[in-house]
Amino acid sequence: MANNLTYDISFRNYIEDHLMFLRDHATTTVANIDGGLAYKNSGDFYGLLTDMSVPVYLHWVLLRLNNMTNPFAFNEEMVSMLKVDLDLYDRLVVIFKSTAGAKSFK
Repeated sequence: MANNLTYDISFRNYIEDHLMFLRDHATTTVANIDGGLAYKNSGDFYGLLTDMSVPVYLHWVLLRLNNMTNPFAFNEEMVSMLKVDLDLYDRLVVIFKSTAGAKSFK
């Protein structure tokens, strides 16, 4: 579900509150990172995700899911990463939008 919540601070706080849930969820998968892509994008996690055809709206979520706080923290030694299940992510978006925490989002 593409959305414009990516830069909404309330949504980011909501995701931060659910990171352990996302990391530990049965539908969260581990994706191998091609060594060539890792080398090419060392210092640029968002560039790696772009090369892997990951939608932009998931970049920050995957950054946090993989214990990074900025995209420059990625390096070529990372051989795998966690990937969120899109249905699970979509459910969290729906819940967020239906709660009082989403007052600022219309």
